[in-house]
Amino acid sequence: MSLTGKQAMATRKLKVSTKPTSFTARNLINQTRTLVRELPDVRKKKTANHLNYAISEAALSAFSGFFTQSPSWLDYQTRMQKRLGKNQAQSILGIHQIPSANQIRNLLDPGFL
Repeated sequence: MSLTGKQAMATRKLKVSTKPTSFTARNLINQTRTLVRELPDVRKKKTANHLNYAISEAALSAFSGFFTQSPSWLDYQTRMQKRLGKNQAQSILGIHQIPSANQIRNLLDPGFL
């Protein structure tokens, strides 16, 4: 019996470190980065136009809004990248390409797929 994409996603167990670590921003970011790398990519269209952003990049970008408590933080980072050639999304969270809010929703909400 083959599982559908949603069933496979629901039954998949993500690897989380069980070693006790001190609670620091760096440890939180590293644990989050480890978790989002395990997220499956269930997009149906695997063409170049539809794969501009990795699922992990979208998940880290969504996390950044909670982490920084600023809904416009990603927009600010995009403007910073254009103006200065660098941004904190990359240096702090390791996000290489910053997706827009709509792109994040499209990538992370299976209802859009």
